[in-house]
Amino acid sequence: MKLFIQKTTKLNERGWTLLLTEIQKGNVIPIVGDKFFTVNVAGEEIPLKKYIAMELAKSVGVDYEEGLDATQLASKFFEPYWDAIDSDPYYETTQILKRIEAGELKISETLKKFLSIDKFKLVLTTSFGNAVFHAMEDVWGKGKVKNLHYEHNSCKQDIEDESIPTCYQMFGKANVCPNSFVLSDDNLLEFIGDWMSESYRPKKLFNLLRDKYLLVIGCSYPDWLFRFFLHSMKSVARPSSKMGLIADSKLDAELVGFLSRMRTNIHDDADAFVDELVERYKQFALGEEKKEVFISYASEDYDVANRVAETFRRLGMGVWFDKVSLEPGDEYVQKIKKNIEECRAFVPILSQNVLDRGRRFYKREWTWAKEEVEWRGNNRFIFPIRVDDVNLGDDAILGFFDNLHTVDFSEEMGEANIKKIIREVRSLSV
Repeated sequence: MKLFIQKTTKLNERGWTLLLTEIQKGNVIPIVGDKFFTVNVAGEEIPLKKYIAMELAKSVGVDYEEGLDATQLASKFFEPYWDAIDSDPYYETTQILKRIEAGELKISETLKKFLSIDKFKLVLTTSFGNAVFHAMEDVWGKGKVKNLHYEHNSCKQDIEDESIPTCYQMFGKANVCPNSFVLSDDNLLEFIGDWMSESYRPKKLFNLLRDKYLLVIGCSYPDWLFRFFLHSMKSVARPSSKMGLIADSKLDAELVGFLSRMRTNIHDDADAFVDELVERYKQFALGEEKKEVFISYASEDYDVANRVAETFRRLGMGVWFDKVSLEPGDEYVQKIKKNIEECRAFVPILSQNVLDRGRRFYKREWTWAKEEVEWRGNNRFIFPIRVDDVNLGDDAILGFFDNLHTVDFSEEMGEANIKKIIREVRSLSV
């Protein structure tokens, strides 16, 4: 079993490099807890779990005290209280979520930034609400994310296509049926038992998890349950499988020692960790992305070129897209030329603006791309994209891209045409 080795509360440079490399390879799956959700009450942001506990306490006529949580209110001790009002904590919790998800529930900017990392297409969550799913929809678009959840004593809902952005609720989804999602410690033990059972666990997802690193953020289960879950995952994994984990919950000293003995990364501040991860990944990806798609464009077309680049990224392709972040000079020229030579596909953005007869830098990029075609002996390197009604027969374009198929980036066909380019690029041997 392969793990990240880091016993301090901070990753060193080697640790960060290992983590970022595995993320770029698609080998890291996040498990997101409830820490990043709050409810606005009279201008005060209350953690979601605390708010649910306060509302459940109110339902059964119990005074809320700091430290009282939904786990206790869903325990057998409180059954007489629920019987007295002819209700149960699962029904009431579901109604609370329905009420606040319409507007009062707030998703932290930290989580939104974290989910913006395009390599996190599969995200697991221990939350029984819809907040993570909605946050993923904000990143990938409405209707673009699949929402799956585990059902107790069942493995009906399993992943089908890893390329589809998916939110998987590991411990069930809130609904009115008692014990159908994790609310109490008893529920959690039962669900973990199901996950460990060959008969009940989702086989495709479980096999995938055994071969990936797990990145746990914002989870706040009791320390003994953390130990049980990690030990169980370790005991059923194949010897060759991976189980990297970075835990950032409020961990007591004994649990920190336990995690260290499992050679587990520990970071004690989720928000600071995510902020640093997102910033480091942006810089890391810039260096890694240059070998895939190079976007060439006239400066007047920056906005549309940026939309093209973001579409490629959202669909899983690394993009080298100069946002005028490099200073003019020989170093700038050499870096551009080197990235064209090393990319897998050159994508010139064709518009009315490229008909300019003057001296423009994108024309140098076009020339280098043509030279690269000659070196490679393969014309399947340049994939022009037209973004307006530019005349493709104009000499300014024909001199460079004659006999090449051009696709349109329109509202109706833009994404579909980029998918076609991606399929062809991925079929190329590099």
